[in-house]
Amino acid sequence: MKSIKARLGLSATAFFWGVLVGALAVVSAPGGAEAQRTLYTVAKDKFLRTVDPSTGATIAMKEIVLSGKTVDAATGLAAHPGTQVLYALLKLKGRTGRELVTIDPDADPDFATASSIGNTNDRFADLAFDATGTLYGVTGDGARTAETLYTLDTANASATLFLTLGNGGDGEAIAFNPVDGLMYHASGSADPNDSTDPNHEIKFETIDLGTRTVSDPEISLSVPFPDDSAEFFEFTGLTYDAVSGDFLGGDVNLHLVRIGTDGSGRFIGGSTTYIPTGLAFVSKVALDHFLLYKVKVARSRDRDKKSRHRRKYERDDDDDDDDDDRKGRRKHHRKRLVSLADRFDGDGPPRLFEVEEAEYLGTPVALDDDEASDPVTHLVGYEIERVRGEPRHRRLSRVLVTNQFHADGILLDTNKPDRLLVPSLKDLDDPIEAELPDPFPVDHFKCYKVKVTEGTEAFHQFQVSVVDPFGQPTLLDVEKPKRLCNPVAKDGAEIGDPGNYLMCYSVSRAVGEIRFKKVKGIHVLNKFGPLKLDAKGEKELCVRSTMDADGAVPIPSDDD
Repeated sequence: MKSIKARLGLSATAFFWGVLVGALAVVSAPGGAEAQRTLYTVAKDKFLRTVDPSTGATIAMKEIVLSGKTVDAATGLAAHPGTQVLYALLKLKGRTGRELVTIDPDADPDFATASSIGNTNDRFADLAFDATGTLYGVTGDGARTAETLYTLDTANASATLFLTLGNGGDGEAIAFNPVDGLMYHASGSADPNDSTDPNHEIKFETIDLGTRTVSDPEISLSVPFPDDSAEFFEFTGLTYDAVSGDFLGGDVNLHLVRIGTDGSGRFIGGSTTYIPTGLAFVSKVALDHFLLYKVKVARSRDRDKKSRHRRKYERDDDDDDDDDDRKGRRKHHRKRLVSLADRFDGDGPPRLFEVEEAEYLGTPVALDDDEASDPVTHLVGYEIERVRGEPRHRRLSRVLVTNQFHADGILLDTNKPDRLLVPSLKDLDDPIEAELPDPFPVDHFKCYKVKVTEGTEAFHQFQVSVVDPFGQPTLLDVEKPKRLCNPVAKDGAEIGDPGNYLMCYSVSRAVGEIRFKKVKGIHVLNKFGPLKLDAKGEKELCVRSTMDADGAVPIPSDDD
């Protein structure tokens, strides 16, 4: 039987968009895992604003700062569909082309911190990502070639011509709709007092990115203008709203407007105090809890039969074949070198680790009345060993971890890291052939052995009920804290959400519960390649948590 994704004929990235949009559509559903959803806007006054999407009211605002540069304004904003990192176009003092940057709204309590990617060398007006994470930019008035769509390299800001648009006049805005897979383009301006004026017309059209064609005819736009509107309406920014299923746009006359895919629109709230030149929703689905199963790598049936036959009849005659078989197994389970950097490493360089055989499979689980928000992403746990010569982990005491089991926090002592949790896809029926999302919506995690700090409140066992994708609801005894798993930058990749941690507890089935029924032939796929696993039983429950090491103290080592 084919997997859901295979039966629907979806790519891995498109499937993740569907999961994300579905999760956001039930963002307020009782008992569901709530998505953290924020609307940001940029404007010609160089501020990043947090805005209420239902009223247009400003909730908070921070000045955008870029080290060594003077920011005059911002002209575009988009959030990466995987990492949800904000990308923006800045107008810098003394520079003609727009600067492509990332913006961290939370790194500084007073400012929105921008990091430069590079100069686009042209006057770009707006940004949008497609479902694969490709960044597009549209040029505005004053550009070398106005009203033109480019792809922008997120590594160096270089622009590559994608499609000449040429429709409309003043104002350029783009937004990608992950539901129909089309890019939407708004251009031009309209006079509410004179609909026959040929110099004032808004074009609203779709772009098929696969065929590089523009809709013909364009979508008929119908927006009832408010009484306080000025002489004309002009789009200055556009973004897709996954919850409402329509677009939110900015108007040069200080308004926010909602536009449907059919072109119907309405203004929301009153006038703003700024011109919204870029809008983006940052939507992060809450990290799930994961139940870790002890697994072993499954061997093919044919190889098992051949191995048994060889042991019985060919021990003395086929030594060479045995050597080849052992070499093949060593190649399949060969150790890999990865560089890892997490919160406990401080400002030091990434550290090298050997990644050994997969030993755990983490499935997202419904915990008590909570629900799994992302049923697609799983975690495969690999044992890791520090490469000789690399710095050891400096053990810490009194690390504070907070989660739903420990609302006031629990203090822990850390020991060496011994596990890497890798985001993966899983299928119970067939090998996975789809491309992997890049990046996954869940980080890699580097796990440290822990124990409760001596002299602090002792840990008391308790029970929780879980329901996992194997369909085996059960009551678990939560025995003790086992590992603290930090989000980690693997091989130089960025951490998507540095505030999400996993606290893993050893668990066992409660007295009276039926034994776990072994599950064989589980297909998984991640950046290390495909695997086929047999799950033997629950070992740990990993609960989303927060961690505070500011009050932690180093534990003296024998080398001190």
